[in-house]
Amino acid sequence: SSDDGAKRRVTRLQTNRGVIDVPMDAQVLVAAGAWTPHVMSLLDLYAPVYPLKGYAMSVSAAKVLSSSSSSSPLSSLSNSNGEATTVIEPRDLPTRIVSDKYMYTSRLGDEIRITSIGEFSGWCTRPTPGGE
Repeated sequence: SSDDGAKRRVTRLQTNRGVIDVPMDAQVLVAAGAWTPHVMSLLDLYAPVYPLKGYAMSVSAAKVLSSSSSSSPLSSLSNSNGEATTVIEPRDLPTRIVSDKYMYTSRLGDEIRITSIGEFSGWCTRPTPGGE
């Protein structure tokens, strides 16, 4: 609804595959990520979303477990006691968020997700080569 209390309704969507008529009882979800406020402003609506640029990588937990043979580069890893270990067991994988000063590791489904800092850089889509 708008500031004057009148209900607004999306009746048509223009897409790259043509125009879609929206049924009267349908709800429309705007899933444009950080660009959602810009899209919503076209309807004179506010969406409290702000972009956060972050960097992450995901690794298959199954591949980590299967690559922990003695011939793997992972074979020289140490456990939490500092002892050399040659096999990574399922119990060694994170079950909750593990963090140090600048890096976070967690499970995301069947993957191990490693991420670091986030930066508020506006709607800039260029990667930042160096962090501050």
